[in-house]
Amino acid sequence: MAANNKLGFFDSVLAQTQTNGRGQMRRKWISPTGNIYATLRLPNINPFDQDYAAPATGALLAHALNALGLNIKLKWPNDLVCVHDDQIYKIGGILIEERAGVILAGIGLNYASAPRKEALSTDALLEARSLASLNYVHNPNDPREFWRKLVRKLISTYKEDNTFSQNWPNIFNALMVFKNESVLVEDDGATLQGQVMGITEQGNLKLLTHQGLIQLRSGSIRRRDQAKD
Repeated sequence: MAANNKLGFFDSVLAQTQTNGRGQMRRKWISPTGNIYATLRLPNINPFDQDYAAPATGALLAHALNALGLNIKLKWPNDLVCVHDDQIYKIGGILIEERAGVILAGIGLNYASAPRKEALSTDALLEARSLASLNYVHNPNDPREFWRKLVRKLISTYKEDNTFSQNWPNIFNALMVFKNESVLVEDDGATLQGQVMGITEQGNLKLLTHQGLIQLRSGSIRRRDQAKD
């Protein structure tokens, strides 16, 4: 569609379900009917044409979701989450791909339902919840209308904020879970321990360790007291 000039900036394609959905680290994304599985075309400009496109898109999405009355947070680098009774639940994720100069954001949102814990991969760090279970949606049977509202809000937020390309790290930091907490970060087979200090302007995680402040470009965060299944 993009190659045939039928997919403009912020146009999107929705799937009712997916047979081979995937998330971060190529984990399987369980895709029952009723949730949102969208591909959104992004503009070929900063911050979307950079290595930090995923957290920048997360900041824009979370900001738009909250403008619709939700209470959504961000888990670095690319997860949309909610906090309930001091527990963090995953409600969505983002993947960025570029094909022939076309930047696409794959966005999954648990709209009507969420996979049960036993259905998730053994290395999944967060339990999943749906927007419907949090009473965030009025009509759980129509994810398309919710998506249309979200995209309209997303576009208006982006266009009205002329500073988004520079300000998105501040938005991310303001909505970031685990900030100032002691965590474990698994990256490329190594496990690091430290305190989350936020992200940089390039979307890197700032982690204060015993050896000093370091930056990470990728990894999976969990609380130190969170046991892996």
